Amino acid sequence: YHQSTRAAKRWLKSHPHSGEAMLLAASSLFEMKQHEESLGFYEKFLSVEPLHSGALVNTAVLLNTIGRHEEAGRFAEKALQVDSSIREAHVSLAVAQISLKQ
Repeated sequence: YHQSTRAAKRWLKSHPHSGEAMLLAASSLFEMKQHEESLGFYEKFLSVEPLHSGALVNTAVLLNTIGRHEEAGRFAEKALQVDSSIREAHVSLAVAQISLKQ
């Protein structure tokens, strides 16, 4: 994951709007448990492509992971508006709702 992250960051220096590089950096950083930096890449990507269901779901998962369940629920709901068949969006929404009730 370290190599993927470095490569994505290098590419983004010369291609700052590369969605693929943003997503690669975000997912690699998530796997390395660098959640805040990962979130920044997801947010940057979603500012360009706000209806990308995969990025919405991954952001919801990340937010649930760091305990930001209310925000996670909003991202999961938005992903479900884009594509109601995404299983992980349903799971993320349920996790967020259950966590908020505790």
